[in-house]
Amino acid sequence: MNLITSRYGTKWAAPLLVLLLAALYAATALPGLGYTDDTAEFQLVGKVLGVPHLTGYPAYTVINHLFVTLFPFGEVPLKANLLSGLFTILAALVIFYKMKAMGIGTPVAFLVTSGFALNLSIWVQSIIAEVYSFNLLYVSLVFFFLLKWHQTRKNLHFYLALGCYAFSFGNHLTMITFLPAILYLLWVDDRSVFTDWRRIGWLTLLGLLAAAQYGYLFWRYYDPATPYLAMQTPTIGKLFWYLSGGHAKGMMFSYSLSQILVERIPLFARLFFREYGLLLAVAVYGFLRLQDRRWQICIALAFLGNVGYALNYRITDIYAYLLPSHMFLAVLLAYGCQEIIRKLGSRMQKWAVAALVLFPVINFACNLPHIRVVNRDVADPRVEETLQMVGRDALIVCPNSHHWHYFLYHVIAGDYQARNIHILPFDNAAKLHDYLYENRPLSLFETRTTLSPGMTVYFYDVPFTFRQTLQRDAYEMTAVTPWLYRMAARAPIIISEGGEN
Repeated sequence: MNLITSRYGTKWAAPLLVLLLAALYAATALPGLGYTDDTAEFQLVGKVLGVPHLTGYPAYTVINHLFVTLFPFGEVPLKANLLSGLFTILAALVIFYKMKAMGIGTPVAFLVTSGFALNLSIWVQSIIAEVYSFNLLYVSLVFFFLLKWHQTRKNLHFYLALGCYAFSFGNHLTMITFLPAILYLLWVDDRSVFTDWRRIGWLTLLGLLAAAQYGYLFWRYYDPATPYLAMQTPTIGKLFWYLSGGHAKGMMFSYSLSQILVERIPLFARLFFREYGLLLAVAVYGFLRLQDRRWQICIALAFLGNVGYALNYRITDIYAYLLPSHMFLAVLLAYGCQEIIRKLGSRMQKWAVAALVLFPVINFACNLPHIRVVNRDVADPRVEETLQMVGRDALIVCPNSHHWHYFLYHVIAGDYQARNIHILPFDNAAKLHDYLYENRPLSLFETRTTLSPGMTVYFYDVPFTFRQTLQRDAYEMTAVTPWLYRMAARAPIIISEGGEN
């Protein structure tokens, strides 16, 4: 049997891949509310059809809502986490068939795709509520259909590729980084697509339909019942401001050339080496051995576009932006393995494929301890204890964004919706001062709520040194529990003319 071109096991390989990944992702999924503030926010907006932080992610939010509503098992936060795993499984299937379309044998395609899905970056994003696995699915679909069009010139593949690309902007705007690769392949394969008015007309229609996704943001903004709006778009101009970067523009292109060379490139090299180790050399070999030069350059442009943008973007979870690059590396790795195996005799080919089993096995063994840490990173149980203690008609001040989103989930989508409890992140001391000392109303942006003066104020999990600072600033801090303090404006000391208080 020729393991290079063999289709042996194709019928069982795809279902087996789905079953293995489904079992693994379900068993290791974050069991509830928690992990990061973004994860808690996505768990919230899926339940209540809210709007998360920029750029609003309308496609993800609607699919999230449908999934947590229709999927019958588990609590809402767990369902939102499982949805990410579903996206990755679908992406893995597409990647598997993309490898097959490139002539890679079933055993190699299956093993490399399995190892790819067990990379730490991929695995983490598959067990928490986030948008990155959905983005990975879009990228895999775009380049799968683009490859099929490149091979067959069928209009169906052309429209599917560019349709998926247009609709992908409803999830993540980093898809723009793949435009040079797409334009290049279209230009070298069939320049008439740029002058064929029939095709241009259909693509314009697809683009308009894709842009209509952002109508969701206007719908939710103008619906007074929407309980959570982290991104508010009253006008088209405001929407364009958000989509062009908004307040995050300072995070874009924020590194100097020397920082990119000395800090960022070594960081990214470590990230890729952590996932592939010495197999990176095989991926490079696979790239160099690609016989289809046009497809080779397309992959190079796509990879460099994704990595180049991420290199100059300042964000803590930048590794998640690189998931598409991992996909391209996996495809090249599979092709490199195939080329190496091709040079071996039939007996050695079997041993080489058997050795490739180590890729998913080692990834599983090495990454499982890290995944267990993520799996245990659920919301602090003191959050619900605090809500039970304050009862109702209260304002809770949180010291960080994580706990703020945990509280918001419970008071907006959980069991505390009717208790008139409100949450304020302590990022504006002036607001709190005006509320307690000046008796001014307090406006909460994300929930579009205005609190009248007089509500009981609590501070959750205030650090000791920070509590001392607040007390020096004339706040009364009365301990309710070791982690919860009741806050009030300290009564002024009035000194009589005789010198007595």
